[in-house]
Parts: sequence; structure tokens; C-alpha cells
Amino acid sequence: MKIQNLAIIFSIIVVTIALTMSLVIRNKIASMRMESMYNQALMGATFDAMKAFEVNTEENKYSGIPESLKRDAKAAINIFMTSLALNLKTSGASEDWVRSYLPAVAITMYDGYYIYTPEFKTTAEGTEDESTKLEHKLQPYIYYGKTYEISSTKKVVLNYTLDNFVVAYYYDKDYDYETYVGYVLDTSLVRITGSYSNGFNVPDDELSGITVEVKDEETNTYISITDAEAKKYYISGYTFTNWLKSLNIGSFLNDLYVFDQERITTIRDQIQVSLNRAIGNYNQTNQTQTVYEFKMPILKETDWERITSSTSIVAFMQGMSIKEKYYNGYALATSYSDPYFTREEEICYVDTDNIFHKIDCIHAEPFSMHGKYMTIKNTRIYTKADLSKFESTVTPREDYETYRYKYVPCYYCMVDGNYTKKAIDKTLLYNSIAREKNIIVKRANLVFKNSAKTESEF
Repeated sequence: MKIQNLAIIFSIIVVTIALTMSLVIRNKIASMRMESMYNQALMGATFDAMKAFEVNTEENKYSGIPESLKRDAKAAINIFMTSLALNLKTSGASEDWVRSYLPAVAITMYDGYYIYTPEFKTTAEGTEDESTKLEHKLQPYIYYGKTYEISSTKKVVLNYTLDNFVVAYYYDKDYDYETYVGYVLDTSLVRITGSYSNGFNVPDDELSGITVEVKDEETNTYISITDAEAKKYYISGYTFTNWLKSLNIGSFLNDLYVFDQERITTIRDQIQVSLNRAIGNYNQTNQTQTVYEFKMPILKETDWERITSSTSIVAFMQGMSIKEKYYNGYALATSYSDPYFTREEEICYVDTDNIFHKIDCIHAEPFSMHGKYMTIKNTRIYTKADLSKFESTVTPREDYETYRYKYVPCYYCMVDGNYTKKAIDKTLLYNSIAREKNIIVKRANLVFKNSAKTESEF
């Protein structure tokens, strides 16, 4: 009898444990499924938003104008909201439900970023009315800026970008302020001989009497810069960097690697502070969630590298109950089609058959031909910057389309990626990169100092 009783008790305990474990496992599986669904929905919506932003900025020749750029950003946010609602199987008025779990969306660009976050509507007097419904808004554009104190009466504000281009606002209490722009270079590697009247903007007729050489640290030899635009890039950058050094704002200007660390840290810290503030403030303003505490998740280092090197959209969604926990995730989508700066790997070289290659592709011979771009070795180059320049002119649309689709990518280096590499022509490389950087059209809201550019060029 005792054995039977023990067997019954044991069976009850085992069944109870089994049922409990089964319930826990089912909840865990359901939670993982819901979390995976939210991740996929958020990632899909973020990629849709980035694609919309790419299309809008590429097709909009006025995207360099701040207000037009803001419209493109708003359009991307609208696509994001619609896509997210559909991915979550909701639509229409349910978008408001989706918004209640979105503390912040950041759109980071070449020289600054937007934050999309909720706030209270303002009254007619301009004050916040906390009795009204929260309204998600695209906050004012924030530049990647940092202030460096020179003295009690002087300071300089450096607006960084995703490359080595910098806008400097020099403040003097007695003389108001001045604006300078330029590329920061490692001046110890640049050798310039000859005279010029204005280093920030060298007249074309003075270039022939100026010799520019750049030291290649890998081969420890000097590369001759012969292209006119490339010369302007190095001369103006050399002048601008020396002017910054004269302000004694830090040793980071003496080494390009240290400068990049300063630039990247500034961009990262500023974005992180803005997002922390936006998400933290959401706890005080959110009217639908009272239990969950919104907080910024820790972003991966690889994600920060993408954010600080390319146009990006990063969206945060959290607070949704998924069984025994709350959802807290983010999605990141990046774009490498920003028309405002050119990476070394994006410059392609066109051969005599109108096939474009990477510079080290062995199938790219010969490069020598009569092209309309590079003066060095008469080589034509093809980049997104060329398309941006070309489209911004008054050239008829059909000519633009002919130009755009005229060239064919090399199968070996552009399509397959498995190709035989040859030694890089350093002269061609240095000249082409410098030339492209100097002629890329910057956004119209960047103030050019000592520049001959006119409004029609923006």
C-alpha cells in the first residue's frame, strides 16, 4: 500500500513538473517567435525607409537644400511607419499603436543627423501643452560639431563630416566670427613648391607654376600630382590644415589617424547623447506605457562603425510585451550611395571598351584613352559623384540616361569579385581620389569661405 501511495505521489509530482516545464517551454518558444517577428518587421521597415531615402535624394536635384533634404527625411519616416505597421499586421489607425513603442529613429547623414521622436504639441503661446496627445516629429537638424576653446575671448567650432572635410567657425569676441572650410590632411606628407595668391582657392592660371607631391608611406616615395583639381585639393587642404594648427586646439591635427579618432568619437558621442536623451525623455512623456522603462540598448561596435562611416537609419522599438519579458531591439540600415563624399573603393576606371574596373583589376588594360575627366594619363573615371554632378546641370534628361547606362561593369572585379590583381598605379590612385574629393558638390547649407562657387553650382 505504501508503494502504491508513493507511486501515485511520484506520478503527480512528475506530471506537475512536466506540465510546468511544457508550459514554460511553450511560452519561451512563443516569446522567441514574437521577438523574431518584431526583429524582422523592424529590420524590413528600416531597410524600406533607407531605400526610399536613397531614391528620393538621388532623383531630387534639390536634395542639397536643407528644406528639401528634410522633406526627403520625412518621406523616409512615412515609409518606415507604413512598412512597420504592415509587417506587424496592423494598418490605418493602428499606426498610432506602433508609434507608442517607438521612442526614437535617427537618420544620420554626411554632416549631421535628424532624430524622430515624440513630443507634446505646443500651444499658441509656444509652450508645451502636456494635456494634449503626444506627436512624433522630426527634430531640427543637428551637425557633428565640437567647440574648442582657444582663450577666454576666442574659440573655434569644428563641424565634422563622414570624411576629412571640416567646416570651421572661428569666434573672436572683438571681431565677431569667420568661416573656413577644407579637408584636413597630413601636411608632413605633402610637398608643395611654387607661389600662389590664395591657398584656399588657387586660381587656375597659377596651377601650372605649382608642383605638388604626396608621400606614399607604403613605398616611401613621392607621388606627383598633375591633375588640376587634385592640385587644388592638396593646396587648399594644406592651407586649411596649417590654419587649424595655428589655433593650437590640439595635437590631433598632427596625425591623420588621431584626427579620424577625434572625428569619429565626436560623431558617435553626439549621436549617442541625443538618442539617450530622446529615449530617456520618452519615459516622462509616454502616455500609453506606465510599466516598462524605455532605455537605449547597447549598440554593437560594428554597428557604430557603420553609423560613423555612412548614411544610416537606426530605429529603436521597445516596450511590447512578449510573454515573460518586454521587447527591446533596434535595426540599422546603411547606404553607400551618399553623393557628398567618395570612398577610395568606389572609384572605377573605364577602359577603351567602356567597361569599368577596380584600379587593381588585371583585365582593365589599357586605361589610357581620351576621356572627359582625368587629365592624368587621359583616364576616365566613373563614380556616383560624377552622376551627381552631371545630373545637377541643365543637360537634357535623355543625355543623362545615355551617360549613366553607357558603361558596363567588369565581370571579374565588379560582379564576381574573384579576380587576378595587379600592382596599383599609385599616381593614378592619388590623383583620382584627390580630384573627386575636390569637385564633389557639398550641401548648400555648408558655408563656403574664400570660394569661387556660385549659387547655380549647388
